[in-house]
Amino acid sequence: WRNIGLFWMRLALYIVLCLAIGFIYFQLGDSWKDVFSRAALLFFVVAFLTFMAIAGFPAFVDEMKIYIRERLNGYYSPVVFTLANTLASLPFIWVIACISTVCVYFIAGLRSDGGDIIYFILDLFASLTVVESLMMAIAPIVPNFLMGIAAGAGLLGMYMVVCGFFQPLGSKPQPIFRYPLSYISFHTYGTSWSVALPAHIRPMHASAHCSG
Repeated sequence: WRNIGLFWMRLALYIVLCLAIGFIYFQLGDSWKDVFSRAALLFFVVAFLTFMAIAGFPAFVDEMKIYIRERLNGYYSPVVFTLANTLASLPFIWVIACISTVCVYFIAGLRSDGGDIIYFILDLFASLTVVESLMMAIAPIVPNFLMGIAAGAGLLGMYMVVCGFFQPLGSKPQPIFRYPLSYISFHTYGTSWSVALPAHIRPMHASAHCSG
């Protein structure tokens, strides 16, 4: 609540960026050109909005310094620290996911029928939570915040490359890049963007995505 840089500055940046994305992809139609634009929009939301979570890494490093002292004094276990840190972060991540979705979803003209917007929010929320967890896992391994940010950026960059957006999953070399990296990458699951397709072309795209 008191850390301006960790959540509130990020929330302001997310709002500005999502409004920009929404107006760049303003009221997309149903043509195949617009389908490509929808895919690009949703990949950007899942990949690059979550990438901004790296900005919270210095805060994790500072928390680790405090935790190490308190752990040596026997105040609490690693499980308690991890659980408390995660639960304290979830409400703010939820707020970021909801506000970001509202800023981009309707302006871009994504699917407004049914509960698709809820799916969109949950997708973004889960992706942000994964990245927050990754940064918390990297913090004790790479305590230097510059090296930690570089390690996190490299890992997320690799996840983006293998997720199937830039190159279909079936066209990737099976050793390493297809198995296991594409299955480990949360972007592979987070960019299931058939949720935003128009109804009359959604089944066709969904089957093509699954066959890939």
